[in-house]
Amino acid sequence: MREDVKDLLDRAAGWYEPRTITPEDMMRRSARQRRAGRVATAAVALSVFAAAGALVWSGFAPVRPTPGTLAGSNVLEVPPRGAAEAAFLSDGRPVFVVHYGNGSVAVLDAFSQHPAWGIEQLAVWCSARHYFVALPAGSYFDKYGGWTAGSPAPPGLRSFTFDVVRRDSVGDAVVVRAGAIGLPIAHQHGNLTSRPSYASACGAADGSPSPLVAHTVDPSRIWDSPADAVKASTSDWMAVEGTLLVPASGPVVMCSDITDDVCRDRAPVLGIDAAGLRRKIESNSDSPYAQPHVWLVRTHDGAIVELAIGHET
Repeated sequence: MREDVKDLLDRAAGWYEPRTITPEDMMRRSARQRRAGRVATAAVALSVFAAAGALVWSGFAPVRPTPGTLAGSNVLEVPPRGAAEAAFLSDGRPVFVVHYGNGSVAVLDAFSQHPAWGIEQLAVWCSARHYFVALPAGSYFDKYGGWTAGSPAPPGLRSFTFDVVRRDSVGDAVVVRAGAIGLPIAHQHGNLTSRPSYASACGAADGSPSPLVAHTVDPSRIWDSPADAVKASTSDWMAVEGTLLVPASGPVVMCSDITDDVCRDRAPVLGIDAAGLRRKIESNSDSPYAQPHVWLVRTHDGAIVELAIGHET
């Protein structure tokens, strides 16, 4: 009878006498233990490799960077004579560097001194006729920043002091460093007349469209949630995409979008004439102030405290 069958029958009968273990049995048992050990080691190694793979994957998984601010530099390149260039200062404030035909240079603030209902108006440079238009209000300024026409009334743009960092071979400034902001430029008596307050106004003086020089923002630097933007610990200017909601009562808020009267990712906007802005929007539902925009903002303590209207989205 086979030994293994005999062992089973003996166990079933209620008694069992262990058989003698031979040297050959010990060798077979040792070989089985070594094989089991190799399998266990392989399993542990596979688990470690899988865990390491997970760490590597999570380490290289794409993470959307925080948009941050519009911070540029106070060291600015000067464009060729007869041209203007848009730039952002180190705190994100938008400016224009203008190089005049006679070689002189100016660094002008891009914000008009005529905020509408507390909303800053951003100027654009009309390159064909060499003047500025603040949109959407429609104030016109000459190439030096002096107010010439449009509503509301003066003053003009503000200018910055600057130092010349480098000149070219003919003595023209090619790099300047902006300093402190100054007073608004005095009123200038020009011959421009008030025109529709849109980009086509750049061609108002001669009846033909004029190329615009305006401030543009890389999409990676635009916040898509006003609620997240106001949590950022910065006093610099930022770009935020959103729509203003002006309720019949209560403060103005900015929403990432408004669907079925529900404002998503809202952030309060302070310093706005809510009643006046609401009357404007009610009288003209197509008003730019009621449309989605990329806005320029400064925030403090969980709220937008300075707001400038930018480009429609």
